[in-house]
Amino acid sequence: MKFFILFLSLSLNLFLVSFLFKKEEIYIPPIQFSLKNFNEQKDFQWLHKKEFFYQQKAYPLPSEFLYAFSILPNGFVRFQKVGSSIEYFISPEQLLWKKERFSYPYFEPYGRWIFLINSDRTAFEVLDLNGNSLVQVNGSFLVDIKCHTEDDICFFLFSDGKLVSFYKNQSFEFFLQKPNSFFKSLSLRDQELAVHYYSQNQDVFEIFDIRHQDTLTLKSKNTIQSPIVFPFTLPFVFYEDNIMFPNGENTILIQKAQVYEITSQTKTNEEVSKNLIRTQKDLKLHTNFLGDSLSYGNLFFVVKPQNLEVYSLEGEQIFSLFFEKNYEPMLFLYHHKVFVFLDREYLELNFL
Repeated sequence: MKFFILFLSLSLNLFLVSFLFKKEEIYIPPIQFSLKNFNEQKDFQWLHKKEFFYQQKAYPLPSEFLYAFSILPNGFVRFQKVGSSIEYFISPEQLLWKKERFSYPYFEPYGRWIFLINSDRTAFEVLDLNGNSLVQVNGSFLVDIKCHTEDDICFFLFSDGKLVSFYKNQSFEFFLQKPNSFFKSLSLRDQELAVHYYSQNQDVFEIFDIRHQDTLTLKSKNTIQSPIVFPFTLPFVFYEDNIMFPNGENTILIQKAQVYEITSQTKTNEEVSKNLIRTQKDLKLHTNFLGDSLSYGNLFFVVKPQNLEVYSLEGEQIFSLFFEKNYEPMLFLYHHKVFVFLDREYLELNFL
């Protein structure tokens, strides 16, 4: 595979990059990039076109089933689009349990729990890996799920503003209803949570402090308004007054109640363009694969079908790395490293 970084063609599988972003006085440590194959490692498991990569082997899976799997190697759940049961395989060749359910499974990426969501998304159930039911919750319409990478906390957001946290095998319910509102997305960063909703002809992003000991509480600390409406669930990241997320080939930045579209010019010497979006009709919204985003340390990571972009928390692009073909990539944070999962391989970013 070839990569293009800072508009220079590179064909190396391993290279180092060091940045000093003087304008904002932000030091970016040297980053080691490594390209690895899923069938040559044991840290992760991955599914690509019914081929399951597990413990340095590739297992073909029956095509008549659908699969939900964690990124850390804790097996997968097998089910059918129209079916009445789900099966949990602890490895590709070992079935651990089977349950009669008319639900669709979602395997928490770090392999801690399995979430069962009913067909109309009005209820969910949390199972441990032994198949024990821990929590069952009903709501209006489930729009988003996010889990903390380090603390054992997950949040479930319903469209009416009901926010359910799963913490210490218990559920805690918060009601964030606003007048004439519709909730769409949520995001986590350290001990903060942000929700994205529509209210009074505009989009709003509200940030909360998360406080937890024996119980869990939320305290509102900031509200960011967007004059442009984004009518679906967004893979967004946030920091203070800045919101960022991918939009197909471009990146959206919301800053001080203004919306910008950022475009990286692939493999050319053109500078990154940042254009103010003044009206709804000026922005083309992508409805297929938007991309993915992740916040780590003092950086935003945004990955899209053809490139990975890294930004400061203030929304200034530090560098872009371009892929040689289109993917539907996924970002993952593990052991203080950032991973970009592609088809049969992944990119590892190690901060030195």
